[in-house]
Amino acid sequence: MDPKALGSADWRQLVAAVDLYWLFAACLVVAALSFALAQGIIPSLLVSRQVDPRAGLARLPLYLVSLIAIVLGAVTLYRAVYLTWLGLREIYPRWWI
Repeated sequence: MDPKALGSADWRQLVAAVDLYWLFAACLVVAALSFALAQGIIPSLLVSRQVDPRAGLARLPLYLVSLIAIVLGAVTLYRAVYLTWLGLREIYPRWWI
């Protein structure tokens, strides 16, 4: 099973897949931070009365940002895995000996 040499189009496809993996990681960071802020930090500050009670209004938009980031991350991961699979299929046309 000899791998095929990579052409210019193959490299572009693999670079696009790596870019999507970075976007996926960024989506995870945004989702985690917005969810932690909405679920943990803001309620804690509200209970201890360290912030204005109107700060609780920011929780719903933060939940929406978290949800959007999770959905975007899932779509991005699907596309990245698909592009990776297409690239590997071009490099290694036969998987079994």
